[in-house]
Amino acid sequence: MDDRIVLWRNTLQLFYESKKPQYIGPFKKAGLSQIVVDHPFMTTNSDPTKPDIVCSGNSGWAALEITTRPESKEVQLNSYVSIDPRGLGIFGLKIHDTVPDVICSRLTPIEDEPYCQLILKDHLRFQNESCIKNERLKTALIEADGMELYKLPNISITLVPEMASKSFELRRGISDIVLQLFDIIVFNITDLIYHAGIEGSTFGHKRDLRPSQ
Repeated sequence: MDDRIVLWRNTLQLFYESKKPQYIGPFKKAGLSQIVVDHPFMTTNSDPTKPDIVCSGNSGWAALEITTRPESKEVQLNSYVSIDPRGLGIFGLKIHDTVPDVICSRLTPIEDEPYCQLILKDHLRFQNESCIKNERLKTALIEADGMELYKLPNISITLVPEMASKSFELRRGISDIVLQLFDIIVFNITDLIYHAGIEGSTFGHKRDLRPSQ
């Protein structure tokens, strides 16, 4: 399986909860179950930036970079610190008056200081957890340390954002079966396609995924 698919699947599992088998991901446990995937935000300096995932909840919010590249992502991570939190409201996510926790998700460790780094291959590992300001998230990650990711409920993903076809027919597609895994999730419809390899899944449907007022 492509390393990018493995990393995206393992990262999304951290936001997931299932009853059989019983499992709750650390981000879900910390209350960060509202997520936006692959969508641009503006910084407080009016510069564009585009984390792979932005998540929010009552305990705080975070911006994640998901990468298999061997070089540091410090420049991108620095820009995420300056994301204007008012942009969360565009997607119906909880707005905070603090800067986000910035996290890089990888399969193998690469120097990304001064940011927390999730190492998500066969087991959940992390570095620089002291950089996380959200105490509920920090505690949840520490409790999940060493978790066997390959034993978690499988999320069938065959395409991730950087692999998406430039074909209009594919670029506009979204798989409902993946959307249903999460409480609230917003995708960039033109730039992202998830293809769940499950018979009967549907594509090309825009959905209002904002929480009801």
